[in-house]
Amino acid sequence: MTSIAEAPENPLPVGRSRSRRGRGGVIGWLRANLFSSIPSTVISLLLIFLLAKACVSLLQWGYWNAIWSVPDNQTAACRAIRGLGACWAVIPEKFRFILFGTYPFDQQWRPAVATLTFVALFLVSSRRNW
Repeated sequence: MTSIAEAPENPLPVGRSRSRRGRGGVIGWLRANLFSSIPSTVISLLLIFLLAKACVSLLQWGYWNAIWSVPDNQTAACRAIRGLGACWAVIPEKFRFILFGTYPFDQQWRPAVATLTFVALFLVSSRRNW
């Protein structure tokens, strides 16, 4: 049996320190986690390509090819593009329907108050210093 004086100061094995991990920076992290082997590199590049393609397609549909306004609420322009772009012009016109659906008009204050109550409770409960 060893005495306390003979026991090592730190019995746990010494691993890589956190300061050494930070020396590689972003390039070191990318190389270690995304490009550490050939299959990992191929999969990472494929996913980066697919993500970039999806972002470009979303921007094309939602911004570049979108219809932002129509004269006199004529939605024929929205139907003419046939899904090639978003039709943001109907949002102000259908705003109440998007929020409340087919709920009776004279009773729409109820879901509005419930929604505002939930938002207020979320804001109050998310603040730790209040």
